[in-house]
Amino acid sequence: MADDDLFLDDLAGGEGGAADDGDDRDDGGGPWVRCALAQIMATDPPNPSFVVVLREAEGERAFPIYIGPFEWHAIHRPLHGYTPDRPETHDLLLACVEGLGARLRQIRVRDLVEDDDGDGTFYGSLLLERGGEFVEIDCRPSDALALSVRRDCPVWVSERILDRLSGE
Repeated sequence: MADDDLFLDDLAGGEGGAADDGDDRDDGGGPWVRCALAQIMATDPPNPSFVVVLREAEGERAFPIYIGPFEWHAIHRPLHGYTPDRPETHDLLLACVEGLGARLRQIRVRDLVEDDDGDGTFYGSLLLERGGEFVEIDCRPSDALALSVRRDCPVWVSERILDRLSGE
């Protein structure tokens, strides 16, 4: 099994995912499903939407995540070979992480919380490793994906999210 295929759950918070951060979300997450960025798209004005689609690596289930235009560009540009003259925000964050001797090992989409209007907010996390120690950091999935495409980092999604969005 390749290093990137490892799911590092027991190394960062045990079965169930992220460390307790004091809020009311159920960050239990797992079991986890390996996914991939299947599509990134933007609709035309006057009301543009920016969307990424994640799909199971070994299955058919997929779901969209609506993101902002800045995050869309942060994901889209590296996928299409754009290299900025100066570091952009996500490049800077990776430079800080790596400059401190850590490595981005995986990203996770761990929860989906719906509001009263039926809209939802996805919650994600970064799993970093430094010297054999692991830490999981809360983040937006769009930011996690922007980092992931820069380092070809594996994407893991909670089975609960895939089941819920596919109607299973």
